[in-house]
Amino acid sequence: MLKQDFFQRDVLTVARELVGMELVWHGCSGIIVETEAYAEVGDAASHTASRPSAREFMRVMEPGTATCTSIMGCTGSSICW
Repeated sequence: MLKQDFFQRDVLTVARELVGMELVWHGCSGIIVETEAYAEVGDAASHTASRPSAREFMRVMEPGTATCTSIMGCTGSSICW
């Protein structure tokens, strides 16, 4: 199990190191094969650039908190810090 301090690092480092790890959630598991990394501030591609709710999520949640989003009809998980 990853500790919170794993996520309290540079987003590119965290994204690279997550690839190949096993994600287990409620009895389901899989290997992480792809990640994306966005800066919380100053990154036009980040959800925080255009969505006030995403900025609020980042402000109040702890590093390593997971959120699920629907993207083009597919459900995916993203790790936020």
